[in-house]
Amino acid sequence: MIADIAGSHPEPMAWADRSDQAIIIYGPDGGIRFWNVGAERIFGWSAAEATSGGAASPLLRDEWFGATEADCAFQPHVRRRMRNGEAIDVRLWRHQGAAIGRPELAVIEFCEPLDLDVDIPGKAAEPSPLGRGAQVPERFDILLEHMPIALWQVDIRSVTNIFDRLRGENVTDLPAYLAERPTLIDFICETVTIIRVNRAAADLIGARDSDACLGPVRPLFELSPDAALRITEAHYLGARNHAEEIRLRRHDGGEIDVLFLATYPRPPEDMTVAFLAMFDIGDRLRAERALHDARADFARATAHTTMGEVVTSIAHELRQPLGAIVTNCEASLRWLTRAEPNIPKVRQLSDRAVEAAIRASDIIDGIQAAAAPGKPRHIPVDIAELVDRALHLVRDGGQADGADLSWRQSGAPGPIVGDPMLLQQVIVNLTMNSLQAIDPATSPPRVSIIVENDEAGATISVLDNGPGFPEADLHRVFSGFYTTKPSGFGIGLTLCRSIVQAHGGTIEAGNQPSGGAIVRISLPCRPMPYDEGALATGLMA
Repeated sequence: MIADIAGSHPEPMAWADRSDQAIIIYGPDGGIRFWNVGAERIFGWSAAEATSGGAASPLLRDEWFGATEADCAFQPHVRRRMRNGEAIDVRLWRHQGAAIGRPELAVIEFCEPLDLDVDIPGKAAEPSPLGRGAQVPERFDILLEHMPIALWQVDIRSVTNIFDRLRGENVTDLPAYLAERPTLIDFICETVTIIRVNRAAADLIGARDSDACLGPVRPLFELSPDAALRITEAHYLGARNHAEEIRLRRHDGGEIDVLFLATYPRPPEDMTVAFLAMFDIGDRLRAERALHDARADFARATAHTTMGEVVTSIAHELRQPLGAIVTNCEASLRWLTRAEPNIPKVRQLSDRAVEAAIRASDIIDGIQAAAAPGKPRHIPVDIAELVDRALHLVRDGGQADGADLSWRQSGAPGPIVGDPMLLQQVIVNLTMNSLQAIDPATSPPRVSIIVENDEAGATISVLDNGPGFPEADLHRVFSGFYTTKPSGFGIGLTLCRSIVQAHGGTIEAGNQPSGGAIVRISLPCRPMPYDEGALATGLMA
């Protein structure tokens, strides 16, 4: 933007000429090449007088600079004279022409009165005894100086002037306006200046002292250039405050994350100054990143754990039919190796092995359907046959040795439609849970299944003579990973609940008055498909 002004580009020059700040461009001969309205207002000479040419100019460069440090980028306190001969204290920001690619120019200078309340022309305020760049204590209370919050006081006269003109032009979409005029936001960042900071602000950005923090606000947005546009837009729209997180470059070259807060004035308040506050949020962001990483690690660990639990559950379900296959095949071999092979018995055992193999295949198909649902089976279900097959699987798998398994039914069965393989799996899981909960050393395991049919549907109750469920846990026995077994993973009952609910039924657990657990399933009698979506959702819960 400075190079554009120095290059006399029309739009930046127009904004520079309107600025309340004095913007002065010097040539190598010491004469003034550019003198804006702000310079005329502050110092009194018109542009024609100031730029009258070379040595004839009333403001020769050597005289104007006097004994100041001509190559210093920022000078917080310089005394200059006005056209009426009186002195005025100003602060300067200087840019060397060579540094911005304009070697034919000596200096581009931004200048504003040190005392914002001074009448111009008129007698300027005497230098404050608080030091260079200081204002009277009323303008920046000593308490604020010692606050542990980084505070910046900024001169916003240039942007107030620009806003007045834009509102006069009925500009309502400031971002679009600035997108077409990218040099304007640069101009704002260059002419909105920091005029006061407290100790905490200097410490935050690693400045050697407060004076080193003064100057254009542009460096504050070096790492977050878009923030300047948002902060400007909030001011233009009349917001009282604006807050966002930005990244800031410190004077030592380091970078920090800060919460940037801006508070803007509103008429009839003093429209020349605004306040900025910043909080170092580096520790918070690092803690958030650490928490995010920890959560990600936990999610990965949970995924691995869940996968292990699912694999264990699958292995548990497959172990029953595979065990039945092995048992029946071994028995068949024994019958075949006899002197007189018992072919009918071998055929019976082979049929059982085939049935168990089909059962294993059905389990795998069911797992695949749950993980990636395909077209489910919607066929009439014979509850009696389903329960009988489930108990045969448990017995054939060698899981019921020494146990008393029985079942009975009452009432006329009605039409229940669903997936018999999944419903059979529920009976198998509940029976196995009961057997595993009973300590054979205490009493012979006994599991009874009662099927009650009526016109509304079927109720299946699984009862055992084990210790029952802990009363305090009855509300969560169907929750994921709940188990009372030291080696259990708590998958079985959750799967049972999901399958039953997918068929429109209910499942509940309790304890018998005489001791032992009872799990009761109610399935509605209705010729309709089961809820595949509920099954998939439940299985993944």
